Amino acid sequence: ALLSWQLLPRLADGLDALVVNPAAQQLGAVRDALAWLPALGAEAVAMLLDEHLWGKWQAALQAWLAQPGVRFEQVAAWYVGWRSLLPAVLLAEPL
Repeated sequence: ALLSWQLLPRLADGLDALVVNPAAQQLGAVRDALAWLPALGAEAVAMLLDEHLWGKWQAALQAWLAQPGVRFEQVAAWYVGWRSLLPAVLLAEPL
């Protein structure tokens, strides 16, 4: 509990500062959060990502899809890349 109390706000700050940019994605904050999965548990990390990352991620995806001349194979590769970062235990978490 003490670990969560001190660590979750720091991980949240890192995710809040993350700019989701398909053209030049920096994943350090995401990898930091995922590295703590064994200690924090899937539910806590899933909630962290849901509250501090996925809204920005979805907004970036929507903006990209709305661009004229979007290349859907690039969008699909970006999606697959993100999905490959997530362990199965996180993908199984209901949110």
